[in-house]
Amino acid sequence: MNICGQWDNNRRKQLQKNVSNYRVNTTRKYGPREERKAARLQISMGIEKHTGEKFLTLCEWSARRFDQTTVIVSDSLQRHNLMYLEDIGMEEAYNKARAIGDQWIEDNKKALELLGNAGRITRWDDWLVHPDFKRNLLEIHQKYRENRHFRRALNIRIYHMWAQKHESDPVTYPEERKQRYFEQSLNYLLEEAAIFPIMTEEYAIDVYAGTWFSKFFDALKEDVSDRLRNIIDKSMCYEIDFVKRKSNAQPYLVA
Repeated sequence: MNICGQWDNNRRKQLQKNVSNYRVNTTRKYGPREERKAARLQISMGIEKHTGEKFLTLCEWSARRFDQTTVIVSDSLQRHNLMYLEDIGMEEAYNKARAIGDQWIEDNKKALELLGNAGRITRWDDWLVHPDFKRNLLEIHQKYRENRHFRRALNIRIYHMWAQKHESDPVTYPEERKQRYFEQSLNYLLEEAAIFPIMTEEYAIDVYAGTWFSKFFDALKEDVSDRLRNIIDKSMCYEIDFVKRKSNAQPYLVA
């Protein structure tokens, strides 16, 4: 999917300026130290750092540094969260998640245009239909059942997230719904674990605004099959954050 537009001289000139009031700060690099000419911007729905002016900043940063940028819109993955939050079935949750993705793309169209014809968008469904997905998912489920280290790493992460949410919002996350939250979160994480080895077969740097990659990949590659480990070992990830510029910039909005 490509709605990122075409390059023109005006857009090239604009990229020589600061287009927002933020700059990107790389907080951690994971994986081999080497130069790569492509980036994957990993986008989660409903996260403030992944939309609006901060996402525009990220697109500007990527366009300056990489020959190609792929934006991964993880929209239908959110159906697992919606099934818990709204207590609805899979089909309704899927339709709502896709609608959220549609709206995200519309809301961030101006930022996406900064990528020009070097940018492309993929949505979560594009990865779910990949021929390796089902095989990976079966392997990841087996690993969760049989490998106590992997199982413990995922369980700890889920219960840690639950504790934070329960403390901050006990109405939405009451104790009696803890098991439902665990089940949906586990499905979410196992699906991610099956998809990301497919993504990393494409030679690029994965970029995520927040903390996620290092713990995820460390847990995933432990005692996994040689096939998946060889893929994961080649993965290269940047965890990034945004820092307010000292001098106020005039945000550039693509016409």
